[in-house]
Amino acid sequence: SRPGVRHGKRRKDDGGERVYMGCRGRENRIPHPIPPSRKLNMAKKPDINAEISKACRLLTAPLRTRPSFLMPGAPKCGSSSLFDALLLHPRVRRGPFKEPASMIRYPGSELRLRMNFPFVRPFSPWVCGDASMEYWFHPDLPARAAEMMPDTRLIFIFREPVARAWSEYRMFRKSGDDHADFTGTVTNAIRWLSDPSGKELCQSALRQSNNPLRYVGCGMYADLLQDWWRHFPRDQSLVLFLEELTESPQEHLAKIWRHLGLEPVAMKKMPHARDGGVKEAPPAEAERMLAEFYKPLNADLAGLLGRNLPW
Repeated sequence: SRPGVRHGKRRKDDGGERVYMGCRGRENRIPHPIPPSRKLNMAKKPDINAEISKACRLLTAPLRTRPSFLMPGAPKCGSSSLFDALLLHPRVRRGPFKEPASMIRYPGSELRLRMNFPFVRPFSPWVCGDASMEYWFHPDLPARAAEMMPDTRLIFIFREPVARAWSEYRMFRKSGDDHADFTGTVTNAIRWLSDPSGKELCQSALRQSNNPLRYVGCGMYADLLQDWWRHFPRDQSLVLFLEELTESPQEHLAKIWRHLGLEPVAMKKMPHARDGGVKEAPPAEAERMLAEFYKPLNADLAGLLGRNLPW
């Protein structure tokens, strides 16, 4: 405040007019550049227990294992339910987080990678996995993962890409992280991803978790899958489809367990990790644009896998 002026009082300015020095009216307030949902709560106290747990896991990281398998994507394709289903096997274990994303947050750090997984037990063999969905579209992750874990097994799960994009948008909208118009976001993303001259810019954007390209980009299955296969032998990976997993879960889980070197076990019921909420159709124009954009890409995926797609 200025000397001699008290907020909430009137004073005379140099022109003799009376000026109110208190709070401005709502209509004149300057909106904060960060939406309320994104503002950091600076008064929030740190979680002491969580910090102690993190420190202990880091100190004991040399005694912990690397993940035996990666499930890098694609997001919103049933990965949470699949991950829970794999844990029904007595020889599959997990760390404290399904998606630690250690290779993004701490690239190249062996200790940070191991800290999120169980202790090694040489006389009681088991497998554990990392299902960080952010790995799927990050341009640097295939090479980074191959350098740190060249022998790891890969599991990919896909679904019809238009439904996937709409589902992911609804998730971010529900959490308050995206209030933009879906059709507008899709229009811009398709234009940028279709422009060869903008490849470097798109890759830069895809290195960020929340970016305007992810709704469309994550459904470019053939392109992203080939990025992983450039760094890993193809026989180390298994590709599944949500539509088929839902129809015959026992058959596909048995296939995954064998892929991980485990004997299949009987499963009573497929876990359902998340509720998709009330069904809501995507905007017609966005649905049309996405279907047209994905048509040749779906054909590429079918050719790459040598099979028909379930959608």
